[in-house]
Amino acid sequence: MRTENLQDTCRIRDTGTRYGEPVPDDISYPVFVKPVKAAFSVLARTVRNHAELDALVRFGIWELWVIRRLVEPFERMPPAEASRILTEHYGLPAAELESLPTERDDSFLVSAGGQQFSLKVPHPSDDPAVIEMQLAAMTFAVTADPGIPLQKIVLGLDGRPVQLVNGRAARLLTWLPGELA
Repeated sequence: MRTENLQDTCRIRDTGTRYGEPVPDDISYPVFVKPVKAAFSVLARTVRNHAELDALVRFGIWELWVIRRLVEPFERMPPAEASRILTEHYGLPAAELESLPTERDDSFLVSAGGQQFSLKVPHPSDDPAVIEMQLAAMTFAVTADPGIPLQKIVLGLDGRPVQLVNGRAARLLTWLPGELA
């Protein structure tokens, strides 16, 4: 097995170029390109020249839809903002928060008043109607079989299950302890 110093064999560079801007001329080819800032990218590949790179980063309607819905980066919600949501929309001041690792949304384990909850705030491009449908499915399931171990929906101070916060459909659920199998 041959090993080399990674810095001698790889060039890692963020060009800072935004979508729609010209491809920089000072790139040495071939080069591996990951054109979307995300945890993964189905668009990543090696390009051999300027024309291939230009074609790779000029997305069509399908690619733009995928980027917006699946891999579009966004700023993660800081715990202080989650705390504000809990206070203003659910009447839970001074809650202890733990950020939970998620792929696409912001989720927090909330400890307040001797109880635990899950605050879930979806990706900014997620449709609030989809979140409401998910909650309706949870409600139906627990009504059909109350023995199913499901989180319970916590209504906001306004009596609604979904709280729109900066265009994002936040919801609070009871915590369901357990381990992933």
